[in-house]
Formats: sequence, C-alpha cells, structure tokens
Amino acid sequence: MACCLTAEAKEQKRINAEIERQLRRDKRDARRELKLLLLGTGESGKSTFIKQMRIIHGAGYNNEDKRGYIKLVYQNIFMAMSALIKAMDTLKISYKKTENEEHASMVRQRDYEKVTNEDFKLCIEALKNLWDDPGIQECYCRRREYQLTDSAKYYLDALDRIAAEDYLPTLQDILRVRVPTTGIIEYPFDLDSIIFRMVDVGGQRSERRKWIHCFENVTSIMFLVALSEYDQVLVESDNEVLVESDNEVSQQVLVESDNEVSQQVLVESDNEVSQQVLVESDNEVSQQVLVESDNEVSQQVLVESDNEVSQQVLVESDNEVSQQVLVESDNETFITEDGRNVLVDGENRMEESKALFRTIITYPWFTNSSVILFLNKKDLLDEKIMVSNLVDYFPEYDGPPRDAQSSREFILKMFVELNPDPDKIIYSHFTCATDTENIRFVFAAVKDTILQLNLKEYNLV
Repeated sequence: MACCLTAEAKEQKRINAEIERQLRRDKRDARRELKLLLLGTGESGKSTFIKQMRIIHGAGYNNEDKRGYIKLVYQNIFMAMSALIKAMDTLKISYKKTENEEHASMVRQRDYEKVTNEDFKLCIEALKNLWDDPGIQECYCRRREYQLTDSAKYYLDALDRIAAEDYLPTLQDILRVRVPTTGIIEYPFDLDSIIFRMVDVGGQRSERRKWIHCFENVTSIMFLVALSEYDQVLVESDNEVLVESDNEVSQQVLVESDNEVSQQVLVESDNEVSQQVLVESDNEVSQQVLVESDNEVSQQVLVESDNEVSQQVLVESDNEVSQQVLVESDNETFITEDGRNVLVDGENRMEESKALFRTIITYPWFTNSSVILFLNKKDLLDEKIMVSNLVDYFPEYDGPPRDAQSSREFILKMFVELNPDPDKIIYSHFTCATDTENIRFVFAAVKDTILQLNLKEYNLV
C-alpha cells in the first residue's frame, strides 16, 4: 500500500509541476510579442515613425539625448544648403548678391557628413546670407527638379535659434533630422502588457537584400508612402539601377547613352563580389558575360547602343530565382521583372514606391501578415498640390486640380489596386509623421486593428 501511495504522490507531484509550467507559459503568452515590420522607400518617414513611438510610448528624449542631435542638425543644414548650391549651378540660377558666390564656396569646401560644431559657427553668417538670397529662394521653389530634404526650409528658417550658444534641439528638430537607415533598427516598447517590436530596415535599394532576415514571424507589415513624392525623382537613382533577387544576388547597372554607352555590372553572391564588367561603345556593342559563383549564379548581359540601350540580364541560382531586366535609355531607364515595371531610373519616386509595395504584398513570407498602409507627409501634399498638378505626373487622375483630398484618395486607390488578393484587406491611414498627436491617434487605431486580427488568428474572438 505504501508503494502505491508513493507512486500516486509522485504522479501528483508531476501533474502539479506540469500545471506550474503551463501557468508560466500562459503568463508569457499574455505578454506575447508582436513584430511590426516598417517598410517603404527611402525618406518615406520610417525612422521618424520610430522616433514618435519613443516619444509616445517610450522614454522620450532627455537633455543628454537631445544634445546628441546637435551635430546631426548642423549636418542636415549643410546637406540642405549644399544641395541648393549645387542646384543653382545645374539650373543656371544666379546669386542676386555677388558676395554670396564666396559664401557658397565656403560651404562647398566642407563635407556635410564631417561637419563639426566649429564649422557651423564659422559658416553661420554665410548660411544666413545664402538663405536670404533671392536666387537661392528661386532655387528652393524649383526643388522638385532636384533632390532636397523635406526638412531644408524648417532648419534654414530657424538658423538664428539653432545658432544660439545654449541651443538644445527640440523634439521637432529631432523628428526632422534626416539620417539614412543603413541597417536594421529595432525598437521594442510595452503597450497594454504586450510587447510591440518595431523593425525599421534600410529604405535605400542597396539595403533591401537584407530584409529577408526580418521576414519570419512578422505580425504586421507597416508600409509608408510619401504622398508628396508624386512629382519627385529618385534620390537613390543617378543613372544607377539596383536589381535584387530573392537569394540576395545584387547587381548595379550604370548606363549613359548619347552615342556612347558606359556600363558597369557588379554581381554579388554569398556576400562576395563575383565579377565586375566595364563595357564602352561608340556605336553598337553586344557583349555576353557569364558569371559563376559559389551558388552557381549565371548571368548573361546583352548590350546594344545607338542612343538606345537594351539589356537583358538572366540570373539563376540554386533557388531557381530568375530575373529579366529590360533597359532602354534616352533620359529614361525602364526595368521589368516578370513582365512588370519595377524600377525606373530618373522616375517619379511614387512609381518606385508602388513597385516596392506590389512586391512586398506578394511575397510568400507575408501571406499571414496584416498590411497597414500609411500615406505619409499629407501636410507636404497639401502645400505642394497648390502649385504642382497631380495630372501632370499621373495622367489617369481625373479629379479636380489643386484638390488635396481628391489627390490623397487617388493615390490611396492606386496602392490598394496593387493588391492581387481580394481576401486580403489593406488597412490605410493618412499621416504626418512629424505631428506627434496625429501619430498618437493613428497608432492607437493601428494597435486595436493588430490586436483584433491577432485574436482572430488564434480563434479567441
């Protein structure tokens, strides 16, 4: 009998231990982690969105944190003025005050990425005089014709405040700082006993091949589109095209066509450069290049030129990934993948955003992920639409001119129609990422959407 009792006691102890383990698992599950992947092209507002999460749901920015942004603010000012000075030459606009030629030279001599606090103090008067020059103001008004950061006017209008000895960046200064994301940045925050892990990946094309490492177990895709980019060209594209395949084969093509073609093809496989090819032609050039790497990547390049360049690239890997690229050059470069337009060199930036969104929502990794579309920079669209007609860039737009609401709805419709799955809902919000109250309101709605969808997935509602 004693032996039986001992066996029963042991079994009861085992059951109790299992119950305790289950309770611990349940407690962990109650604080389950939701992974949100922020995607979008460069300068769509992803990093700003994460900063807002830190302000709204995190520790915010103390004075020490703010002081760490002083140099970045200075660099953004020099970056903006350098772009304006360069555009003055390109657009053949003259300085109305001759002394500003010397001021421009002073700014040109400094690399904005290496600007120090001392550089800023030495150049502050030059920066003020340049920004006050009517020629620079004319150049600013033509900013859609070249690349200029959205925060340029904000910082240059605030030069007196920023130049003060006791300057400490405000939250708005921090939100508007532009620092390209060149890696994967994660920001976890606790909200209503649930951990949200927001992941920002590089928006530049050269970073996209790294995204695959973030694809597993993603709860939601949060895709940002800059509404104001409808009349802008690619910042990442200066006659450079980057094509990437699912097995992380990347390739750069540089094409120049005016009875002369110079072309550089860079192929990387397994993080190793396999081959570099330079082709130059005065009339017609045809060349075939076969590249073999660790993954047995083979590539064929055909180039023909006479004011036009056509190029076909076939990439095959152990994953049987193939890409076909057609390039035609006469101020424009078109690329198609599987018969679709993917990237265009010198193209409207919104077209690249559309191409990326279409690719993202058809990736198999995202089949079970909800998709939330943020149509960002609505404030800049409201301002720009009054002087730049949407129909000039998207002829299919048939709404009233200079109508911000109709323009927003048209852009939203363009993106929603890229969704090939009628059963997949695209949740959308119009946002201004630099407006903390707007983002607070929008993310509260997003949080509820994500939680409801997550509960449905586990049959809890």
